[in-house]
Amino acid sequence: MRFLLRLCERLFLLLLLAPLDWAYAQTSASILTFPTNGSVGIDSTIPFQWTPVPEAECYYLYVGSSPGAKDLHDSGEIPATSRLVPGLPVGPTIYARIHTKIAGSWHYSDSRFRVSKSYIPVSTFVYPTAGGTVSDLRLPFRWTSVTGAQAYYLYVGTSPGSKNLVDTGETQATSQIMPNLAPGRVYYARIHTKVNGAWYANDAAFTTASQLYSPYATLVYPADRTFGADTTKPFQWTAVPDADCYYLYVGTSQGGNDLHNSGEIQTTWRLVPGLPVGSILYARIWTKVRGSWYWTDSVFSAASAFNPESLLVYPSNGSISVDLSLPFQWTSVANAQSYRLWVGSTPGGADLHDSGEIRTTTRFIDSVPLNTSIYARLWTQLDGTWYHSDASFRVAAGPASFNSRLDTALSLTDQVRMMADFQGITAEGTLLDKVAASNGRWWAMCTDYAQTLFLMLQEYGIGPARYLNIGFNSNYYDMHTLVELYNPEQQNWMLLDPNFSLSLRLASNGNWATAEDISAASREQKWDAIEYKFLGAFGDTMARAYYLDYPLLYLNVYHEQDTFQPGQGYSPLEFLEEVPLPVSALGLYVLRSRTVSRTTVLINGSRSTVYFNGIDSTSPVIYANSISILSGTRGGTRAFAVKRFVFR
Repeated sequence: MRFLLRLCERLFLLLLLAPLDWAYAQTSASILTFPTNGSVGIDSTIPFQWTPVPEAECYYLYVGSSPGAKDLHDSGEIPATSRLVPGLPVGPTIYARIHTKIAGSWHYSDSRFRVSKSYIPVSTFVYPTAGGTVSDLRLPFRWTSVTGAQAYYLYVGTSPGSKNLVDTGETQATSQIMPNLAPGRVYYARIHTKVNGAWYANDAAFTTASQLYSPYATLVYPADRTFGADTTKPFQWTAVPDADCYYLYVGTSQGGNDLHNSGEIQTTWRLVPGLPVGSILYARIWTKVRGSWYWTDSVFSAASAFNPESLLVYPSNGSISVDLSLPFQWTSVANAQSYRLWVGSTPGGADLHDSGEIRTTTRFIDSVPLNTSIYARLWTQLDGTWYHSDASFRVAAGPASFNSRLDTALSLTDQVRMMADFQGITAEGTLLDKVAASNGRWWAMCTDYAQTLFLMLQEYGIGPARYLNIGFNSNYYDMHTLVELYNPEQQNWMLLDPNFSLSLRLASNGNWATAEDISAASREQKWDAIEYKFLGAFGDTMARAYYLDYPLLYLNVYHEQDTFQPGQGYSPLEFLEEVPLPVSALGLYVLRSRTVSRTTVLINGSRSTVYFNGIDSTSPVIYANSISILSGTRGGTRAFAVKRFVFR
């Protein structure tokens, strides 16, 4: 009987504890918090989620069309507590089971739910779309981002699924620069999306337009697969509209720049010195457009190398009887930006002379020690890089008289004038053209001619020079600018006028005239006291065509150190002839009024305001067919014709 009681007691305890053991087994497994059991209309673009279990070794998610099945998703063992589950059917009941591994044993909990929005893990093209047309290669490939995507991978090729044009590898980006596509062709793009370690793909075929904007510059010379290129010629490439800049690499391997690295440049050409002859070389031209870089390659070989060093012609290396009355001269290097001449008492030294950066290939220098070794180093700047050559020599005679330099100065004066045509339209690429352009013009004014000559005199080492302003009237209009050159033999400043290509002498003794000489002769109307030395092919044609008689410009002289006062100076009145108003003949006229500061007149039938701000209340010179004063506004206005005395 006691045995039966003990047996019944044991069975009772087992029955009592059994529910506790079952409850413990259930709570050891993680539980789905999304989707919860019994959910209807869930959005499966949201990841599945479950509670973390502290002692869990890993988890394993089944999703199926029946309880415990995994025909819709099989995650494998994962450490995470969330999982995106793509492609679930919308509508029917779906079953999820989350397994939890604890101490080598598996525990699970179940959930059932219905889906209203399914998660599709496939990125799609935003640009270009399937069947679309590409007309601008500046626009990149773009595709949609996918929630939970681990990576993307873009193929672009000439056949479906190929990647011979673009192969990005795994990337987090959702855009990619277009390759250099040909116009009027069909191309194929495929975007892969990686989700939960699996890849999903989407395709799009597109066409390029026949008129295709390309941001890719391509090398014209040497073109791809040019073997035996003449690299004394500059590398050249096509211009790209809207390009910010270009960048040229040249190297011994594709994409390398061990032979040349241009840096960012604006030009569409580049001289590349020192390339090895006969070897296979690689060029890559980069184009920057809207902040993005594009590049194309060219493979070639060089038949001749470009030598960027200029060489001294006089004195030549090893000369022993150099005459410094003659200027130093050196060879010109194509497209050189500048030169620099050093002369020293030791190799590579510049203690005797340093020209600074100059653009000429001729340079006078001052005395150096005679009958001892002198060293010259000639620098050539090309594309921002300096190259040099050396020479040594001995000097037998120092600088001769100023006349040897003066001949060069007079020649330079005419050279500057010949940098423009008769009307002053500058020749493209000349120094005058660059000076005028820096002052905002494509034609030259007297100030441009003077500035150009001044620069050249300095670069040639002729001697001290300065600007000179002269004027028929001190009103900012009837004025002129030229150059004064110091003449050490006369110990004064002679005149060089590149606008008219002339200089001036005194008729009495043949000396070179100064501005004061011309001014005095003009004021006294001694027209025969001055001789005009015209220097070039234009002769006196420009002086005769000028609106003022040339010597009248010297009535008022303003050296660099002088203060200019508008309306102050020597009066032009005695060089004017009064004429009655209204004026009705073509000519040059000056108006004057001592009672008003300005008046309104009709010049060639158009209303104009004339200011009497010149010397003796005169106006600037007016070139007109007719001048008449409006009724009631005369203000004592009188008219004068401008006379000519020398160049008629």
